[in-house]
Amino acid sequence: MRKVLDNKVYMGDRIIQNGPDRELITKQPDYAKPYTSCYLTDDHETIVDRRLFEQVKARLAWVDQERKAGIYRNSQPHYLYGLVYCSECGLPFKKGDGPEYKGTEYDYLVCICRKRRDRKQRSCTNRSIRVD
Repeated sequence: MRKVLDNKVYMGDRIIQNGPDRELITKQPDYAKPYTSCYLTDDHETIVDRRLFEQVKARLAWVDQERKAGIYRNSQPHYLYGLVYCSECGLPFKKGDGPEYKGTEYDYLVCICRKRRDRKQRSCTNRSIRVD
């Protein structure tokens, strides 16, 4: 889906000869030969206007920044996800899956570092936070 959202063809632009020609025998690009690439703006009718395309690019950049920080919003629907961070490792807390106790299920938040499968990567010693 990201390739579709990043494609400038929908905006009406086109790039001609993005790379060098391929050799006939090896089918590999020949970087020794010179080539020129040409970027055409408003080459054809637009599917998405430029303002909307730039808004989508800004949103994707924001999502990339969050993912570098360890926040994956599409996987956690909890309302506090991405707002509560660990004081030791700096990673966000996520909703923990706990057992029921006497017929009542308790919601809690736990650091992502503590939820890792590999015990060597579990460097965080923070405790879980109960959500009431």
